[in-house]
Amino acid sequence: MPRSKRKRGGFPWPFKKKSKIILNYADKFHDSTSFGTQEWLAIENIILHPYQKQFLLPVDLDPCQSINEDCESNSTCIKYENSNGETKCVTKDRIQKFEVGTTIVGKNKQKYKIVSSNRLKWLNTFDIAWYYRLLSESTNHTYILFNSGRVIEHKQLSYIYNGLLKSLIQEILQETSEQKIILCGHSMGCVLSLYTGMMIQNENKIFFDSKIVIVGSAPFRFLEKNTTFKNLPNVKVFCFYERQSELSTVIDCYRFQPRASTDITYEPLTYITQDKQTLESSITYEDEFNKDTIGFFTDDCDNKHAWSNYFEVLTKLYPFDVNQGGRRKIHTKKKRKKN
Repeated sequence: MPRSKRKRGGFPWPFKKKSKIILNYADKFHDSTSFGTQEWLAIENIILHPYQKQFLLPVDLDPCQSINEDCESNSTCIKYENSNGETKCVTKDRIQKFEVGTTIVGKNKQKYKIVSSNRLKWLNTFDIAWYYRLLSESTNHTYILFNSGRVIEHKQLSYIYNGLLKSLIQEILQETSEQKIILCGHSMGCVLSLYTGMMIQNENKIFFDSKIVIVGSAPFRFLEKNTTFKNLPNVKVFCFYERQSELSTVIDCYRFQPRASTDITYEPLTYITQDKQTLESSITYEDEFNKDTIGFFTDDCDNKHAWSNYFEVLTKLYPFDVNQGGRRKIHTKKKRKKN
């Protein structure tokens, strides 16, 4: 078989040959989506919980956390399970519910008020999709967080649009403030963000271009091959990979899901990794991969899909500065003066 048509793991390499993309550090991070990415990272964890589950208010010191056994023997303490399934002893007053009107504190120590929320059940059996609409008290930007969950096909996507997104889009289009609306999420949440943005663009392109920002990570394929929804300046989508050796690169498997689909994912994806030595080189592009070194559809690449991988790398690229309003300026390389 000719080298250009070689298959790996029984699946054809899906990327087309592109010309080499060379961008400096400033080009990669200083764009119209940077502020949205920083705040999204601070609040994404709340949508990882099941719909309207309890959350934990942050504190500097919780006396109950020093109790290892018999947590509930103390009347002020209770066991709390986080989104990772980890259990710890906390003070009862710290546990709150995700309800409209509730103010939460993000990982950047900034406050966000839950303005609205809604959910959709799949054939009245289980929650398939939901969102929280939050208002940032520090920036007045609106953040709409969509849940992650499963790889969905067009039938389910249409179901979610008619049952949940259609009414949300009409609400968004009636927004008259000058502040931005950021659609965001991980995995399925990223796809719902992109799909919602695409439908808004179809209805009102001027509104989409001026008010909407989309940030997210780890989407699967849902766009038709002839789509024009790509290469947009107000959209930033990340995909995690790991270069294990010179002969082995592993990419988040969900990049290629659903397997039998002829659809494509949003382009371009911004590939991030944590196996580089410097931040300046921690980002790359599709054409920089050697197609004969890619591994996918394995347990290893499936593990790359975890939000914890994305959070660890992205918070280094877009770090919080809790002493300066929750956001830190992203430093760039200074250009050398020409003699």
